[in-house]
Amino acid sequence: MRKFGIGLIAAAFGTMLLFPALTVRAHDWDMDRDGRYLHHQRHELRHDYHELRNDLRRGDYDAAAHERAEIEQRRYDMELRERDLNQDYYNRYYNPYYNPYYDLYRY
Repeated sequence: MRKFGIGLIAAAFGTMLLFPALTVRAHDWDMDRDGRYLHHQRHELRHDYHELRNDLRRGDYDAAAHERAEIEQRRYDMELRERDLNQDYYNRYYNPYYNPYYDLYRY
């Protein structure tokens, strides 16, 4: 019975030590998703610029206008997502009330 009690206490203590390290907040997932989205959109933007150059070389100005519209829309979407990501980073590192364990890690 004594070994069981010691084991139970050790398991509870170990869980308490690992709990803050194992928790992943939705905010962190959002930041990760934003970063991957921006990486993918940069790749797509390079592809759009390549298509724009090819359309201009061929003299297909209607297709080039369409590509420019796609590029502008993609850049606008990327700008909004970058703003969101920057705001998330700001809140994560400079907002003292963001961390729910803030008081636990003081002193």
